Amino acid sequence: ITAGGAGSTLTVTAKDQFGKAIADIPKEAITFSSSDPNDTFTPPASATSAIGQATGTLTSTTAGSKKISVTIQGVLVTQTATIEVTAAAASQFVLTTPSSEQQAGTSQLLTITATDKDGNRDTWYAGIKDLIFQGADIPPSGGSIPYILDKDGIQRFFGNTTQLTFTNGVATGSLMLYKAEMAKIIATEGSLTTPKPLNITVTPTGDYSAALQANPRAITVG
Repeated sequence: ITAGGAGSTLTVTAKDQFGKAIADIPKEAITFSSSDPNDTFTPPASATSAIGQATGTLTSTTAGSKKISVTIQGVLVTQTATIEVTAAAASQFVLTTPSSEQQAGTSQLLTITATDKDGNRDTWYAGIKDLIFQGADIPPSGGSIPYILDKDGIQRFFGNTTQLTFTNGVATGSLMLYKAEMAKIIATEGSLTTPKPLNITVTPTGDYSAALQANPRAITVG
């Protein structure tokens, strides 16, 4: 099933030790559980039928393999079901860096992950994509424009198209920033945006120059 989608119908059949169906087990006595505590269940709408069956629904917003169990009248059924939940199509980017601080004039690795609305990585999002990065400024002195190294290692300035290669929903590039500020980095590609900007504190370089003058240049001791 797809994360955030309609879900999966779960059918449980209650039988006694002789394999005979048990009808009319109250719906309140049937509970489902998952290996993922974030999963949600819609309980059966009625008691077990004449053939001992009752149905519920599993919905999930997290991708992965889920082990589903059922308890009937306080007894855990030994048989389980496994359901694979896959990410929905990518609708946003999540940006990360090793550090939330970066010295002006230096670079660090930027990781771009394509996810669905619930944050699940879309492993089908792959190939060369045209991204545009924004959220960092030019220093007051001018001249140095923040950039990303593209798939070929070429500098692509913020605001211009940057081609990156995605594999299993992930791409990387070297991020260079110049202005001391709180940069709020975002990436866009078509309808894909970055709802939560990557905040990076860009610190000054520490390269300062100063001039010292003395006037007068000679004084009398004492």
